[in-house]
Amino acid sequence: MSSGVYLRTEYHNEINSLGSYKKWQKPGYRERMVEAHKGQVAWNKEIPCSDETKNKISKSKTGIPKICLDCSKVLSSKKSKRCRKCDSISQKNRDFSYVIGNKYRLGLTTSEKQKRIMRERCGKKHPRWKGGVGILQNRLRKRIEYKQWRRSVFIRDEFTCRDCGMTHIYIYAHHIKSFAHYPEFRYEIDNGKTLCEKCHSKTHNYKGRNKNVQMGKR
Repeated sequence: MSSGVYLRTEYHNEINSLGSYKKWQKPGYRERMVEAHKGQVAWNKEIPCSDETKNKISKSKTGIPKICLDCSKVLSSKKSKRCRKCDSISQKNRDFSYVIGNKYRLGLTTSEKQKRIMRERCGKKHPRWKGGVGILQNRLRKRIEYKQWRRSVFIRDEFTCRDCGMTHIYIYAHHIKSFAHYPEFRYEIDNGKTLCEKCHSKTHNYKGRNKNVQMGKR
């Protein structure tokens, strides 16, 4: 090939401004490249190649079929290790005894030191223990009386927030007099009103707000 300085035309500048992928999408570029490389001999055409190397090249191009580990069946997917039948059998026979705790601790074990600390800070031994108030409150809120009171409040207010008037949103049955401080008014319909999440968060006793307020005061 002759050496020297080649003049670059506008066509060359336009092609170089494009990306390598967009070059081949441009009309006429592929045909020009084919014409330019016609008659050229491949660099490795005259190099001798053994039969073993030829077999390796042909296998790499065609792909070696993958076989199931259990039944030696030819698999259609190269990513899977077993066929569907053998995979379902292996899943059924799988040992899940190593699973401890929740799914985020799969395979992890708790040390003896951690177990001892958990036993020392459990229940009444915990510094934030309040006499089992939370357990009692949860039990009371799961009773049928509470569910009936909650639904009665919603029906009376027509499932509408009484403060802002919003509808078709998630609503709460709010106790005007605190659920914890006034047990005699827990299931009184007049002691409840329907509120949306935003209005409910502004109430005086939202999530135990003003816990130090004395009984009888708001």
